Amino acid sequence: MRTILTAAIAVLLLMGRAFAATPGGVGGTVTDSDGRPIAGASVSLQGPGNPRAVTDARGSFSLGGVSPGEYTLVISKSGFAQYTQLLSVFAGETAQVHAALIASTFASLRTIAHVSTTHAGYAAINTTTAAVNTINGQVFANQGQLQVTKVLNETPGVIAQGAPGNNNGASQGSPQTVQIRGTLPYETESLIDGHPTPISLTGTFNPIYLNPALLEDVEVVKGPGYMGPEINYAIGGTANYITLQPTRTPQALLTVGTDNWGGVNTAFRATGSTRSHVLDYAFGYATNGSPGPLQNYPVAGSQINMVAGEPFSWRINGQYLAMVPELLGPAPASRYYKYIGLVGQVQFADPLYVCCWKLNTSYDSKAELGKVRLNFSQASSLTLSYLGGQAFSDAGGIDATSVAPIGSTGSFAVFAPPPGYHGSIHPGTAIPFEFNAFLPEYVSDQQNLYQGEFRTTFGRWTALARYFSGADSNYAYLDAPANAPYVFGGSAWGDVPLCPSGTFAKETPSYTIECTKNGSTFVPPVMTFFNGQHASLSMFNAINQELESDHLRGESLLLQTTSNNGGDFTLSADRSHHDSYQFINDPVTGLPAQYLLPRGASQSFTTETVRDRFYAAKNVFASLADYAIQYRSHYTDDGGKTWQDATRGYNAPRAAVTWQPNSDVSWRFAAGASIAPPFLSFLSSPGSAPTENVSGVPAAGFTENLNNGSIAPETAFGYDLGVDKRIHGSASFSIDVYRETLFDMYLPSTFLITNSYVPPGSATGYPLYGSITQNLGHARYEGVEFAVQNAPATGWGFLVQGSFQRAYPYALPPGFYCTNVPASQCTPLHYSTNLGIVPGVNFQASGIGWNTVNGVSVPYSMGYAEVNYRTPFGAYYNFGATYYGSNNTYSVPAFYVFSGAMRLPIRRGTSVQLSIDNLFDANGKPWTSDFGGIPAPLQPQCVGKLGTPFQGLQGTVCTALVPAKDRVVIPQVGPTLAGNYGPTTFRLQVIQAFGAP
Repeated sequence: MRTILTAAIAVLLLMGRAFAATPGGVGGTVTDSDGRPIAGASVSLQGPGNPRAVTDARGSFSLGGVSPGEYTLVISKSGFAQYTQLLSVFAGETAQVHAALIASTFASLRTIAHVSTTHAGYAAINTTTAAVNTINGQVFANQGQLQVTKVLNETPGVIAQGAPGNNNGASQGSPQTVQIRGTLPYETESLIDGHPTPISLTGTFNPIYLNPALLEDVEVVKGPGYMGPEINYAIGGTANYITLQPTRTPQALLTVGTDNWGGVNTAFRATGSTRSHVLDYAFGYATNGSPGPLQNYPVAGSQINMVAGEPFSWRINGQYLAMVPELLGPAPASRYYKYIGLVGQVQFADPLYVCCWKLNTSYDSKAELGKVRLNFSQASSLTLSYLGGQAFSDAGGIDATSVAPIGSTGSFAVFAPPPGYHGSIHPGTAIPFEFNAFLPEYVSDQQNLYQGEFRTTFGRWTALARYFSGADSNYAYLDAPANAPYVFGGSAWGDVPLCPSGTFAKETPSYTIECTKNGSTFVPPVMTFFNGQHASLSMFNAINQELESDHLRGESLLLQTTSNNGGDFTLSADRSHHDSYQFINDPVTGLPAQYLLPRGASQSFTTETVRDRFYAAKNVFASLADYAIQYRSHYTDDGGKTWQDATRGYNAPRAAVTWQPNSDVSWRFAAGASIAPPFLSFLSSPGSAPTENVSGVPAAGFTENLNNGSIAPETAFGYDLGVDKRIHGSASFSIDVYRETLFDMYLPSTFLITNSYVPPGSATGYPLYGSITQNLGHARYEGVEFAVQNAPATGWGFLVQGSFQRAYPYALPPGFYCTNVPASQCTPLHYSTNLGIVPGVNFQASGIGWNTVNGVSVPYSMGYAEVNYRTPFGAYYNFGATYYGSNNTYSVPAFYVFSGAMRLPIRRGTSVQLSIDNLFDANGKPWTSDFGGIPAPLQPQCVGKLGTPFQGLQGTVCTALVPAKDRVVIPQVGPTLAGNYGPTTFRLQVIQAFGAP
């Protein structure tokens, strides 16, 4: 028995030695993205040994005699992004690899083509140093989305919300801003094909005109692990919109659809290459038009919008109105001590109720893409492209908002006829849409972007050069004639003073309004009663026009060389020049047509980058980068009479590592700096005159908005730790934990300039305050992002992803809440400004009478869950829910929005898709509610009663004017606008595909 056992052990040992001595191998092919073989590519293995090979004319390679073990395969070729893959070599077996190298380009933020598997149907995991979410263009199509914002809101760490103001979610024309990781809109970078976009005066980009049908992908890159050519404004991260790319074979797709509002949407795109592959192309055209849910929706108004015309040009039925159209009355007593500012003190008391005006949410947009790539060789090419968009919206629908109710205290605007009225519309009736009624407002937008990129090689170096130029022009206007009457009307109720025929209204020396024939002899007006009769209201020269035009141009140059061990070294320089102007023509202000931001205001950004990436140890990949950033601002503080220049520089280092213990797991850690330079409206101002803090109460003081040409940039330093893991074949898990600390935060500051400002036409001095943006305090952005998904080629799949985030200010300076006392004396009794900026509390929305930071709120959590099903024959189904957590951008309690889609093939290449957005009509009103949001908690301040018609005064004015016995110091709440997601929307689309996919 012992002899047999000894013999068996000996045989096993001999077999083990023979097995261990048997080498394996690696073989395969290397092609470009068009499938053409790449000759001369360097292929190496990093591991127990370092065998190397070069691909032949067919793109084939073979590495033999490889010791069994774990290796990193590295494939590099000048003109292409380097390819790396973890693989295992087994004794006696040859691992097969088919690698497609991606041509080097600025368009994508992918800086190296790390892959973890090449097996079809396997989940791809993120192996880069940054937290990355790539949204393929098909995701938008699967949900029937015609704009990018809904899908962006499903992405961990991304908040796409309406820009501050009355932006109706039921109107596709409502401007949107994108925030990443809770950072403010101007702390999030937006790119198109890897280069900057034209940005607005507030440092943001509005993505609503990007039609997803013309997009290949949207890359969302977060944290300091991203090391592209430039990082301006990327405090939280970068959203890069990649336009449609050429394909190897000719393909085309035609989509025609409609929605339940009667809208029509179309898209046609064609991609391909000539037979010789010398010329590649991608073309697209898309339209999106819909009347939306408000279609001639009737609302009542009043006389208030007559103020859009020149003073004392106001007429009713041809007779001059002997009063100012804006009338204020005291707010209900129940509102006063609860709500801050004018909302708590007054309400609009309208002597006239007029019905009706029709609101509309119509929207029409068009988008075009043209792209050609001339291939001189596999490694040299020239790409030229154009991206354009035009849109026209009914701004009345965008602004549609109700001013009722304010909690349980009624409306901000009510019908309040004088005593003696006995009409059928009862006094006290709310007029919720009076600020929208009888104003034919529209907005037109045009965007265009031209770019050219040249790629070539010399030796082991790749060179990229590009030029880009773009513009965004936004024109908003009131459709009323210049130097002529604007007339509107309807059935009217109420009592108003009208001048007798043949007389006109004029202000008397005692500041009352009387009627006169000759300008000096005054006659009393006549009270005129309406009880449903038609009234024709008119005013003169009510034209109101505003044009903002933003321009961009720039150049980039990148040089990169690769090493056989999987690393690369990069030098790059990027320069972009932004200039803007804003013009306004609003005669009612009494000012001539003027430039709020004069022509000539501009900023230039230059970034020089050096980056080195290498394997620091087995399966440990390190990235080091340093950004030398300089920006130059050309600005004015007197409306363009004189100009100044300011130049600042900043150095932003970044470092990151990834560790892949095996092909199914990738850990990442990154740390580094970022910057958000001040945008143009911080620097330039029109030199406007001070305005009253409380209309009609000069004792409350005046405020002058000041520019700050010496303001420093916001800077930040942050960390990110994350891991991606493939659970099994098509399932994966990802999580990131991050923290970003912001320094020199842009915060508003109000201070006393003088107590003896004498406004025009007055002999009395009043307090004058200055309002300016300064570098004050810090902010903290921290949170957790996660995603779990199963994405098989066919069958059931699912996706659960979301984020928990904090975004709040801290370390605010002494005196931050006071305006007219030294910081050492700043107590709640003197608090009067910045009351909505609360340390340790997530940024919250702003409102009337109080301010926050940029007026946007950051939810504490957001998420998205979806189940889907695919068949081998092309049918597709999905059902998902987006979660908007507390402190959400709508200022309403947390809620879910459910959506779904079903796509069915009806014949080869033809399918029909039905998609439903907001299935259960959550937060589905077709308008916003001006004061219907969850009230924001504010810092305490002085509140006291003083006279009529105002019930009281607050803050500094309260402390100065209200006797101690009549005032209290209490924390009030700020009324916020309740945003709306918009009602249930159905879309039915017919899709026809041509050519082989």
